[in-house]
Order: sequence, then C-alpha cells, then structure tokens
Amino acid sequence: MKTISKNESVGIYIRVSSKKQAKAGKGKEVQKDICERIAHNNNWKIYKTYYNENGVSGDVKIKHRPEFMEMLKDGKDKKITTVI
Repeated sequence: MKTISKNESVGIYIRVSSKKQAKAGKGKEVQKDICERIAHNNNWKIYKTYYNENGVSGDVKIKHRPEFMEMLKDGKDKKITTVI
C-alpha cells in the first residue's frame, strides 16, 4: 500500500447508486463528510470532489460516468495522486 504524504493532493469520489442507499444514510453528503474528515485528519489537500448527479449503478461502465472519467484524467495528469 502506498504511503500518502502530508499535503498530498487527493480526489474524493462519491457514488450513490440508488435513492434507497441515500435514504439509508449513505448518501452524497454523508460520504463527502467522511472523506473530507479523512483528508483533514491526514493533512491531505482535496483537489476536487467527483460526483455524478444521478444515481449510478455499479454495472454502469465507467465510460458512462463523466465525473469518474474526469477523475481518471486528473490522476493521469498528476493533479491527484490518491482517491478517497
């Protein structure tokens, strides 16, 4: 496992697959809060939070997830080095 240094630039990826998941307390805001706390507790800089507005099932191919594709590009361009 890679050790993440302080001030590392990280991306947060949030995916909510259904309204049921959101209602069960695992929605966008809950996930975002948890990920932001992880970054803060480790002194990591959050470059961007990636989230597709509509629920995206796990069987949807990544090419149909615009924010996921942008996150991959940002990783390739070294804008982020780690994803929470």
